[in-house]
Amino acid sequence: MNYYNYNKRSQYKGAKKRLTLNILIIIAVILAIFAFALVLGNHLKNKLDSTEINRDPIETLPAETGEKDDNEDEQMFLKNNRSPEELQTLSACLDLSGCPDEKTAEEYVEYLKNVGYSGITFNIEDSDGKLAYNSYAVSEIAGTYTYGSVTNVENLKAAAEKAKSLGMKTTALVTLTDISSKDERETVKTVLLKSVVSELGSVGFDEFIFRNATSAEAFTSSRADELYLLVSEVRKSLPDADIGLVLDRAILDNPELTPVTELVFRFADFFAIDFSDKEAVSAETVSSFLTSHSGSVNAYNIRFLSGADAPDEIAAEYALYSAGGTLNISFVSPLQYTEKTDEDGNPVRENGRTVYTDQEAYGRELQELLDIENDFDMHTISEDVLD
Repeated sequence: MNYYNYNKRSQYKGAKKRLTLNILIIIAVILAIFAFALVLGNHLKNKLDSTEINRDPIETLPAETGEKDDNEDEQMFLKNNRSPEELQTLSACLDLSGCPDEKTAEEYVEYLKNVGYSGITFNIEDSDGKLAYNSYAVSEIAGTYTYGSVTNVENLKAAAEKAKSLGMKTTALVTLTDISSKDERETVKTVLLKSVVSELGSVGFDEFIFRNATSAEAFTSSRADELYLLVSEVRKSLPDADIGLVLDRAILDNPELTPVTELVFRFADFFAIDFSDKEAVSAETVSSFLTSHSGSVNAYNIRFLSGADAPDEIAAEYALYSAGGTLNISFVSPLQYTEKTDEDGNPVRENGRTVYTDQEAYGRELQELLDIENDFDMHTISEDVLD
């Protein structure tokens, strides 16, 4: 017997058996995987079939109706849709620098009411960019804001509450930094501005005008998005506050920017035009704007910021805007008086406050120039003026 041939046949038979066994194992594994997948698929299908799916169409926000749903934060951007009459005001600049106490602040507001103003406007920063009151919101942040002509927040609250009790509109004028800036200092200030606005709302201010909102060159849909985010943040803490944005007047001269203007007006209660620079803005400039943009003035509830600060200037501004069909003015420069001085030329102060020689005369002269008692009542503006 040939041992070599026998051994080869035995090895071949063994290898053939092992191959058959491996094939059977692979087939068994494949069948097991297939069966598992089939069972899993049936389970998922049964679960899906038993789940109720909401197939209702997605609704868009009712941006034009002004209707608010308290359960949906997405609608916080909606404006309050005040009537034009509610947004009209002849607002005096509220200057509380040197104001010693709350009683004096209340008396000053009552004086402004008595001489014919229907609102007060408080500029939160002075001409040097310094904060005009000692805000609790920023008191612990050194270097971001510096204080200028500081008044106590309690005096500010007293003035705002007194104004509201007299039926006056309370407005805060806020100068924006570059809200798209990547500079860390500017970003911090932007955040603090929101805190300041919230604080002013809590002490009685119900309207905010944001200066430096945009230039004509930067008035794009991206800028509109930035302004939307800013306004929506304010509305989260102050949903009932009216918000105005100061626009570059060149925006209204450019019809190509109308779509963006309409977009921004969806969440701003009104627009404002800044004519407060007396050296750069003449009476002819104002008159020309009112004539050429009479439709926009009414459509956008435009508020005009004026820098007039003396009786004759204020009377001239009143006559100019009234002739142009609007009485919607905020005076943003402190009223100018003559300080009373002693024989050495030093200012006279009583109860910690400067004494003026012509404050009473100012009130009498303003009333005479505007003829407020006979012809002017901001709470009953005629429809002819609004048209």
